[in-house]
Amino acid sequence: MKALQELEADLSEVDRSTWADELLSRRYEGVVNNVWDQIIEGEDPWRVLQGMTFRSVSFGEPGPADVLQHGIHRFRIQESEEPRSLTEWRLKLKAWANRGWEIEFQSCRLSSVDLANRAFPSSVFDLVVHLVNHSTNRRGILRGELIVDWGGDDGNQGPEMAAVGLRNARWLTREGPLVFQEIVSREMMPHTETRFIDPLIVADFDGNGRSDLLFSGANVLYSGIQGGGLQSGAFVKGSSPVVYTSVYADIDGDGWRDYVIVDRKGVLVMRGGDGRSQLESAWRAPTRMSNPSSLTAGDVDGDGDVDLWLTQYKLPYVGGQMPTPYYEANDGYPSFLLLNDGSGRFSDGTDDHGLSVYRFRRTYSSSFVDLDNDGDLDLLNVSDFAGLDLYRNDGSGRFKLATSEWVSNPHGFGMAHAFGDFDLNGRLDFVMIGMNSPVADRLDSLSLWPQSSRSEASFRSLMAFGNRMYLSMDSGRFQENALGRSMAKAGWAWGVGSLDFDNDGDLDLYVANGHKTRASSRDYEQEFWTRDLVLGSSHETPLLDLYFRKRGTELYGAGYSYGGYQRNAFFLNVRGKEFVEVAFLLGVADDQDGRNVVCEDLDQDGLLDIVVTSSEVWPASRQMFRLYQNVLGETGNWIGFSLPTRSEGGSWLGAKVSVHANGQSWMRVVSAGDAYRSQSAGKLHFGLGAAKMIERVILQFGNGERRELRGLELGQYHALAPR
Repeated sequence: MKALQELEADLSEVDRSTWADELLSRRYEGVVNNVWDQIIEGEDPWRVLQGMTFRSVSFGEPGPADVLQHGIHRFRIQESEEPRSLTEWRLKLKAWANRGWEIEFQSCRLSSVDLANRAFPSSVFDLVVHLVNHSTNRRGILRGELIVDWGGDDGNQGPEMAAVGLRNARWLTREGPLVFQEIVSREMMPHTETRFIDPLIVADFDGNGRSDLLFSGANVLYSGIQGGGLQSGAFVKGSSPVVYTSVYADIDGDGWRDYVIVDRKGVLVMRGGDGRSQLESAWRAPTRMSNPSSLTAGDVDGDGDVDLWLTQYKLPYVGGQMPTPYYEANDGYPSFLLLNDGSGRFSDGTDDHGLSVYRFRRTYSSSFVDLDNDGDLDLLNVSDFAGLDLYRNDGSGRFKLATSEWVSNPHGFGMAHAFGDFDLNGRLDFVMIGMNSPVADRLDSLSLWPQSSRSEASFRSLMAFGNRMYLSMDSGRFQENALGRSMAKAGWAWGVGSLDFDNDGDLDLYVANGHKTRASSRDYEQEFWTRDLVLGSSHETPLLDLYFRKRGTELYGAGYSYGGYQRNAFFLNVRGKEFVEVAFLLGVADDQDGRNVVCEDLDQDGLLDIVVTSSEVWPASRQMFRLYQNVLGETGNWIGFSLPTRSEGGSWLGAKVSVHANGQSWMRVVSAGDAYRSQSAGKLHFGLGAAKMIERVILQFGNGERRELRGLELGQYHALAPR
C-alpha cells in the first residue's frame, strides 16, 4: 500500500507537468459531458439544449441535396458568416421541436484543442446526432465538428462557452419505412467458464436448405428461421462443452463438415454426417492454453486435407501487464499451425513452417486466403496492439512474412476483417477493423507524449486511425485510399460483415461498435493513453495490478464508460467511390455494445439479413443477439450459390467465386476466421444491379483447380456440385 501511494503521488506529479494541457482540456470536455449526461439520465434533450448559455452561436442552413440511394438525401450545412444570438439559437431549437423532431441519440467527443491563446482557447468536438420525426416518418443524422471558443474559467463553475459553431457538417435524411426490421431480440446465457455466447457460426446444420445459427459459447442452435420463428436447442447433446473458439469444416475428408472446437486442453471434433454427437480429441496442447481466441481452416500444404491456425488473445491489465510495445506487441500466448494427417488428427507445425516469430501476437481473427493468386492459401492475421500480419505461402505450406511487400501501413488495434471487391475492379480486397480514438487525436493536437516514450509518439495516430481498407492493385500490392478513409471512423469497432443489401452491385459494410457503456459519457480511454500505456510492460507486476484495479474501481464506480455510447455503423457504398454511414436511417444503429456480425440471406428471399450480438455490463451484465430482416422493396438483380452439403473432392475453404456480366465482374471468397469470432459457411450472394444475364461464373480453388459455369438463371440460389 505504501508503494501504491508513492506511485499515485508520482502519477499526480506527471499529470501536473507532462499532461497539464490534457488535464486542462478535460475541463472543457467536462462541460459538454455534463450536458450529454443530463440527456443520458432521461432529461428532455431540447430542454437541456435550451438551458445552455454562450455569447454567440454560428449555424448555417442546408445547401442543395445530394440524392443517394433509397431516398437518402445528404445536405452540406453551409457555414454561417454572421454569429447569432442566444435568443435566435433557442428559437431555432424550439422550431425543430415544434416540427416534431425528437433527439434519439447524441455523441460529442473532444478531438482537438488549440491553446495558442491560453486565455481564450478553442476546441473541436466530433458531433453526431440522430433525430426522428414520427409524424412525418423521417429520420435524420447530423454529423460535423462542433467548434467551441472558451471564455473565462473561475475554477469553480468551470469554463464558459463564449462562442459555438458548426463546421464540416452534413445533414442526412430519409423518409419512409425502415429497410431492416428487428424480428428477433433474445438474451442468452454463456458458459460460465468462457463467459461469451460466441463464436457464432451460420450454416445449414440440419440439411433442410436453410441456414441455422449456432452460438458455440452457449451451445445453442437456433433453427427453423422463417417468418421470424426460431426453434432452439442444445447442439452438442448431453453436455455443455467449454468452447473458446470453433470452426465448421470437413477435417477428416469424408465430405461432411465437422464441428471443430477448442477448449484449454486442445482441439475437439464432433464429426458430421453420421449422427454422432460425441466430441473426441483431435489435438492435445503441450500445456494448458490460456485463452484461445480464433480458429481458421484451409488446406495450406496442398495435400487435400484441412489444416488449422489456432490463435490466442491475452487480455491487457490482468496481473498488472500491458501489451508492449503497444503498437507491435508480440508478448501474448502462443498460436499454433496444426497440420492434418488426413484423418482429422493434428500435429504442431508452427516452427517448421515459418510461423514462429510472431506467434505470440494478441490475435482476434485470421483467415487462410489466396492473396497473390498463385493457387495456394496465404495467411492473414489480425491482432490487437499490432494490426495486420500477412504471410506468403510457398505452395508447400511454408510461410514467409510478407506484410511490407503487400501493404504500407499494417498498424491498428486489430479486431476483425472482411473480404470483398469494394472498389468494383474485379479483384479481392479486404478491410481490417480497428478503433479510432478522439483522445489520441486531441493528444496529437496538443503534441503531448511522455519524454521517456517520445520515440513512440508517431505510432499513436497510426494505431488510432480506425478501420483500414486494403484495395488490390495491378502491382500485387494492397493500397489504402479515400474510399477506405471514408469508413475509417466507426468507433470502438469489433465485428464486421460485408453485404450488398440492395443488390446494386457494390458491397456495403456493417460494423458492430462499443466496448463498455456505463452511466456516464465520461470515458476511461483518457487513462489508457496517458497512464496505462506508459506504466505497463509485458511482465506481470503486482503493484500495477493493484493500481489498475483501484483506478478502475474509482472511475467505473463513478459511472465512467470505456469506449461507450457508440452505435453500430452501416457504411453505404456509393458506386465504389465513397462510404456514407447511414445505420440509423436504415434501422440498424444498435445502442448496445456490439460484438459479432454475420450477414446472410436467412429467409432465402434474395436479400441479405443481419445477425448481431451485444455484450453489456451496465445496468446489468447480459449478452443478446438480434436478427434484422431485410425488407427492402425494389432492388437490383441477384444470383446466389449454396455450397454442397457434402463434398468428397476437397474443402471449399479458400475457393474464389467470380460472376461475370455486362462487362463487369464480382468476386467472393469462401473463408473462415474473418468477421469477429464468426463464420458464415453456407451461401454466396451477389448483387448484380441492372445486369439481366450472367455470362459465366468461375470457381477457383486453393489447389489451382478451376471450373466454369454458364447459363445460370438470376434470382435464385444454385446448388454447387461437389468437388
